[in-house]
Amino acid sequence: MICIVDYGVGNLFSLVSSISSLGFEVRVSSSKEDIEQASKIILPGVGAFEDAINKLKINNLDQIIIEQAKKGVPLLGICLGMQLLFERSFEFGCHQGLGLIKGDIVPIQDYVKNVKIPHIGWNKLNIIKDSPLFKYIKSGDYVYFVHSYFASTEEKFISSLTDYEKELTASCEYKNVFGCQFHPEKSGEVGLKTRFGKIVNTSLNEGINFKIPYVEKIVKVNIKVQKNQLKTESSSKDLQTIKTQLAINYRVSVDKAVSLYKNVGSSYEETILQPAIQESIKAVMSQYTAEQTITLRNEVSDKCIQEIQSRVGKYGIIVDEFNIIDLDFSEAYNQAIEEKQVAEQKVLTAQQELEKAKIEAEKKVVEAKATKEANELLNQTLSDEVLLKQFVEKWDGKLPETYAGEDILSIFNLK
Repeated sequence: MICIVDYGVGNLFSLVSSISSLGFEVRVSSSKEDIEQASKIILPGVGAFEDAINKLKINNLDQIIIEQAKKGVPLLGICLGMQLLFERSFEFGCHQGLGLIKGDIVPIQDYVKNVKIPHIGWNKLNIIKDSPLFKYIKSGDYVYFVHSYFASTEEKFISSLTDYEKELTASCEYKNVFGCQFHPEKSGEVGLKTRFGKIVNTSLNEGINFKIPYVEKIVKVNIKVQKNQLKTESSSKDLQTIKTQLAINYRVSVDKAVSLYKNVGSSYEETILQPAIQESIKAVMSQYTAEQTITLRNEVSDKCIQEIQSRVGKYGIIVDEFNIIDLDFSEAYNQAIEEKQVAEQKVLTAQQELEKAKIEAEKKVVEAKATKEANELLNQTLSDEVLLKQFVEKWDGKLPETYAGEDILSIFNLK
């Protein structure tokens, strides 16, 4: 469960919607029990630093968050929530933060002159450090900022920057504590203004935008990571029918969203993506035998994503992840596979029985050899005197009442 800390600062609706749309369980709470039970914690926030930190302290939430972070629970601070992770803020005075990352929160205008404050709108990311935050984001992608202060910290804590005349900290991390100055939950749509159906500008930032009633419209293009599942049917190299169920994560590049809508419209998934997936799967599967699609599954998946990207990349569609959920073959092929497995199992069983028989035979040879050697050793040690001694030791002192021949008397030297 992901817990979004509710301390009365920030609009949580878009954040909850974004996380829920990805299929995760999310709970908005100020309860100590919920925060302690969470597998991940998100600390949102908009507004003033002093007000936010004081509200956290009211219910001792600041200490609860610190304790969970020190236990290794992943913690993500967003916008003001990221600023709260640092030691101090110089927003209208000097205020102590949570101290989970070393550094201060300082005014942008003290660092960059002659720029509009606050910094509002879309800006490019410059990723300088590998981070789990950027699994589906690359350098050059646009994200949405609204802030007047930024984190001044050591380079080792910075994972990305953004250029606002000078480079500002866009995200940071230390061990299991992460922060992003931008709004990932808002970095999901760009607006396009149309006039009588024709695009009249590049893109619109979030916030207030004006349009002429009845003449102009605002069209939203989703640039979040989206999921598409579909089933395909293709033929293998050995002409077997292969049915696949696929899951693909993709997104629309911000800088190509306008051209995508202009050339294709909003139905790009049905018009471009799905046909490209179908054709790519057919092209890749034809390079492998049916058996290889199973034994070389990872290689097949890698080739599929490369093939799909080569077909949709020119439209501004970026494939982030591709998974083959299920593979199925014809009933005849499945029966042949089953028979092959049974035959292989029988061969394996026969080999095991043969090995067992060999071991048993070797065991008997060893036992016979040991017995022979023991008898030979015993024969070497036997003599008339030894036999006589053993006879006397076993004799009960009674003479036999009947006997035949004279040989037995020779034991007693009787004639």
